[in-house]
Amino acid sequence: MKKIFLSGFLFLIALIYTSITYAQPVCTPDSLATKPGVYPDSIAGLDTGTVGVAYADVITIVVPTDTIIFSILIVIDSIVLTGIKGLPPGLVYACEPPSCSLPGGSSGCLLISGMPTTAGVYDIVANLDYYIGGSPTPISDSVDYYTIVINPVPNTAPVAIDDSATTDSLQVIIDVQSNDIDPEGDPDRKSVV
Repeated sequence: MKKIFLSGFLFLIALIYTSITYAQPVCTPDSLATKPGVYPDSIAGLDTGTVGVAYADVITIVVPTDTIIFSILIVIDSIVLTGIKGLPPGLVYACEPPSCSLPGGSSGCLLISGMPTTAGVYDIVANLDYYIGGSPTPISDSVDYYTIVINPVPNTAPVAIDDSATTDSLQVIIDVQSNDIDPEGDPDRKSVV
């Protein structure tokens, strides 16, 4: 029994080591973003998505080493993303580094990705904890200037198939849409007499 437990334990350690050693980053910070800030900014905004179409957008964060508040120099130890609210259904987020904790003077990124399922305009709220001046108690804040717009699936035009009929009578009734194709299956049916 001890051998089975030990073998299982060693296998688990090897698996964890392999996943940590060979794990690929979820995103790569924008190398052009060198000044402290968040990229894209609120004016450029996030990409627009479409229901049923894969979505991915990256936010780069460059954390300053310090800042000045009321003429006092404040050292920034780290900024931690504690959560995101308001993402469209079907989208999730992941951070690089995975802890979502960025030390002062570093940069990281946030990947928002997935398959949107519901059209709409979604206001995103990112909750942050700022650790400053060596204090173990964070200052909590939120960033709420991002919006993601998810468009509905575009309506594809129906395809009309040629119709024909022959008759010995003067009046012919033809259902000209009976053989037409509508990819969305819209029930817009009309009779032509």
